[in-house]
Amino acid sequence: MTLTEYAIKFTQLSEYAPNVVVDEQMRAEQFQEGLRLNIRAQVALFMLRTYSEVVARALVIEREMEEAQKVRSRNSRFRGSQKWERDFKRQKVTHPQQQPRKQEWYSGTTDWAKGPRRCYECAEVGHLRRDCPKFQ
Repeated sequence: MTLTEYAIKFTQLSEYAPNVVVDEQMRAEQFQEGLRLNIRAQVALFMLRTYSEVVARALVIEREMEEAQKVRSRNSRFRGSQKWERDFKRQKVTHPQQQPRKQEWYSGTTDWAKGPRRCYECAEVGHLRRDCPKFQ
């Protein structure tokens, strides 16, 4: 229901409940309570006292929200497909400080997936063939 439709319906129904909308301020408060939460939160900031002020402010807010939604939807069309966005969100970015240092990769004490790294020349743990004292 749009805000204009709500205002018309509120006016019609308030004729049947004169004890609920006794004065202008009470009418404004009751109208404001029936607004959608996102509009109500913005209207409440202004602390408006009359029904016409609340309706006018709510209409402006609703119009601005619709325009913002149009801009968002227009911009999202040019960003690409949904699959691309999902894939982009799934990518893990590693920073240099998160990557292990080269010395840690080849140290004999580090157990990565298959156990400690061994030298192919002498089969000792703690160095690689290029650093092997027997090879040099």
